[in-house]
Amino acid sequence: MHKTFLIVASVEAHIFGFHLPVLTYFQERGFEVHIATRFSKRLGFFESQGYICHDIPFSRSPFAFDNGAALRALTKLFRARRFDAIHTHTPAASFLCRWAAQRTRQPYVAYTAHGLHVYRGAPISHRLLYGTAERLAARWTDTLITMNREDTDWAKENLRLKKGGSTVYIPGVGIDLERYQMAGFDRAEFRKSLDVFEDAFILSFIGELNKNKNQLMLIEACERFKPSEPIRLLLVGEGPMEETYRRYVQERGLNNIHFLGFRDDIPKILAVSDVIVLTSKREGLPRCVMEGMAAGKPILGTNIRGTRDLVIDGENGFLVEVGDVGALTEKIRELYTNAPLRLQMGERNLKRIKDFALPKVMDALDKVYIDAGLFKTEEERGR
Repeated sequence: MHKTFLIVASVEAHIFGFHLPVLTYFQERGFEVHIATRFSKRLGFFESQGYICHDIPFSRSPFAFDNGAALRALTKLFRARRFDAIHTHTPAASFLCRWAAQRTRQPYVAYTAHGLHVYRGAPISHRLLYGTAERLAARWTDTLITMNREDTDWAKENLRLKKGGSTVYIPGVGIDLERYQMAGFDRAEFRKSLDVFEDAFILSFIGELNKNKNQLMLIEACERFKPSEPIRLLLVGEGPMEETYRRYVQERGLNNIHFLGFRDDIPKILAVSDVIVLTSKREGLPRCVMEGMAAGKPILGTNIRGTRDLVIDGENGFLVEVGDVGALTEKIRELYTNAPLRLQMGERNLKRIKDFALPKVMDALDKVYIDAGLFKTEEERGR
């Protein structure tokens, strides 16, 4: 009989975007692989890969009524099937998953925290609500995986896991470095396809358009440049703040800001960019920053948890405080006027990102699963 592995997340996009290598890892080792999430567009894809799918009505909000139904669905699934290993992601789904797993005595549960909501500077309400939830659910957790130093320190100091459980630091979900090597790519032609002239200085922001990502801070910084200056901002992504941002740009006649929507050619966009920007209020370990580093670009980010793990201020990019539009504008101008500095920072990023590469992350996960006793023999481990 095959061993069974279940991965859990609130939405399918999270699994599709970050965890396909983990699914492949278990499938290649003979596990029957299951997915529990709220499916929308990619159910057919996952089933075509041989994964067994369970549609669970998760909501990303911990206050949504749907989560009651999600807990019941998970409990029913866990009573019907005993999994050899469960690995859960995203806060609301992970709390419900660990609760249901504890109620049904599932043997092993790992939880990856992609950014705890008790970060430094978090509202008191967040610390009380999410801190209490994390402390409670930790008692149902065998392995807690953190991906930035601040979360690791907080977890070790504040969380008590199941007997024999452990907190493990793993630097993110892993970046496939080869995907961002664009030798022979016609950058001039691609810039033209984006309606951006060849000599433009391109800032790219890749991420959902929402309040936490805080794109408005960057839009306001770009607003401070003269129309004659060749600064261009590419906003890559969709989200609940898109119409608000579009209206802001239109009302002010800002012709240097381009909304690209969802794109599946991120490596090309990175290749034609001069600087990658992230002005978030909160992150775990931002993938878009790692992608920018893998493309050899300098990073301009806010001084927050996660981004601080990747960017050393003045070395491979710059960090500014959240909301400091003046400082952000100043650093954009410094990078715009100093091509040798951009090149130097980009070269440092190509070296620094190697510590976050996919093979290193998968080796670290491999050790987690071995320590959990999922593989009894070397042959079973390396299959």
